[in-house]
Amino acid sequence: METKAFKVSWIILLIVHCVGVVLSLIIFIIPTFFLSSEFLSSTGQQWADFAASNAKVTSFFILQTYEIGVFAINLSIIMVILTLVAYRKGVKWTWYLFLISETIGWGGLLSVDIPTGDMTVVMMTAILLVLAYGGLFIGAKAILKKASS
Repeated sequence: METKAFKVSWIILLIVHCVGVVLSLIIFIIPTFFLSSEFLSSTGQQWADFAASNAKVTSFFILQTYEIGVFAINLSIIMVILTLVAYRKGVKWTWYLFLISETIGWGGLLSVDIPTGDMTVVMMTAILLVLAYGGLFIGAKAILKKASS
């Protein structure tokens, strides 16, 4: 039987993972959406100025961003499916998987974005990491006390 706390847990994680899908789609569809602000934060130069004077390098940056978007879409869709199918059923290993993947994913983004000083991206990432940890914390008792699955 699913407790209210566990239901809140998987819903929070589902929201975080759906936001991951949306952000991944943005990265894939509009690669310069985050790229331009992060480029400005790390170099002090406007993306448009750089793009105008470095067409080949700009194309490479955009290609790399598309590729990141494809991988991110893939991973975030898998996370949504795992949340809805395995975690929601209380499969114990998914709790550990989510703890590791949220830490590496959102925590890794924080470690890259904090030095660049792009505070919009830093705050968004930090909020998603805190939400993910909150969802895991809320569901920990219910899922970890179950017998191994």
